[in-house]
Amino acid sequence: LPFFSGNFIIRFVTNALMFAVLASAWNIIGGYTGYASFGNVVFLGIGAYVSAVLMEKGGFPFWVGFAASGFGAAVFAILIGLPVLRLKGHYFAIATLGVAEAMKALVDNLEITEGNSGIYLPVMDLSVKSQYIFFYFMMMGVLILTLVITYIFLKRKLGYGLIAIREDEEAANSLGVNTTLFKVTSFALSGFFSGLAGSLYAYQQGFIKPESVFD
Repeated sequence: LPFFSGNFIIRFVTNALMFAVLASAWNIIGGYTGYASFGNVVFLGIGAYVSAVLMEKGGFPFWVGFAASGFGAAVFAILIGLPVLRLKGHYFAIATLGVAEAMKALVDNLEITEGNSGIYLPVMDLSVKSQYIFFYFMMMGVLILTLVITYIFLKRKLGYGLIAIREDEEAANSLGVNTTLFKVTSFALSGFFSGLAGSLYAYQQGFIKPESVFD
């Protein structure tokens, strides 16, 4: 497709792939585990800002920022998940929405993120067409990675444990499933893939503000 289409079509499909990554990442915690998160956008925002700050402020190459964005979002998911995943149903959903709004407000007031003024990312040393093709294949790669890893863990103990939690968490816990570990792992995986998508989105845009990545 990218070799036979104009830049508009390539950009459009790249954005569609990004939403597919975010939907697939959300499905890990919301679909398989049964915890409907209203604030998964926080992982996209964290991934975008981790990558932007490392590249613009730290002078690191894109690949460092790209990897760090996924792990940074996953670590944040673990830290937030430990207390928030004790909640259930509407309480969990509202708590995740609150976390996303709180993180947006925090980034909006930090000096290192340039606050509401936004932050520029380094310009790629490629032609415009090559940039579009690069982001297209990178986003497709992240989507494939998300789906493959999800498929793999669904066929193992983690996947069965998550589905057991979704169906009846108390019964799963009584049968020896470490529900806390499984839920936090699910949340971290969801954050990891969303963070990678956030990194690519930020680099593709070239400029981000809190409203553009935490909305």
